[in-house]
Amino acid sequence: MKKLLALSLALVLLLTLCACGTQEEKAEKDLPDPVIGSWQLTGLELEGVDVSAYSVQFDIRLVFRPDGTGTVSSGEDSFSVTWQNGAFYDGRETISYTMEGDTLSFVSEGLTFLFTRS
Repeated sequence: MKKLLALSLALVLLLTLCACGTQEEKAEKDLPDPVIGSWQLTGLELEGVDVSAYSVQFDIRLVFRPDGTGTVSSGEDSFSVTWQNGAFYDGRETISYTMEGDTLSFVSEGLTFLFTRS
């Protein structure tokens, strides 16, 4: 009888631990990707030198939607992109981005573009 009770308690403990792990994994998967949202160009660097004063002429906005699609717009012009796993594709090239807090950055043609969530 004691063995049966010990086995039952061990089984309950095992199931409890498995259930907790599954809930944590599920909660982690349910978190939205932090890139989702709208981003505004706020800085520009050329070979490590801040050239943000010149970025005023570039009103560039990025929008990343939860379905993996997005838009890059500058003034009246815009085009569609797809994104996943730290990169977006504009139909010609794949551009990798990095995120640090509310700053998203990527390098294209030697320029580092810095965006802030808007």
